[in-house]
Amino acid sequence: MLPDPTAVALHRRVVEADCRAPPRLDAAQALALGLATER
Repeated sequence: MLPDPTAVALHRRVVEADCRAPPRLDAAQALALGLATER
């Protein structure tokens, strides 16, 4: 289960997704959402 801020942000991205040009998270976005950690 994801923390609320991360879950809300990811849900928003899923709702806004377009199958013709799927969005990708860059490293900074993944870090900001709590989906990645720094080495």
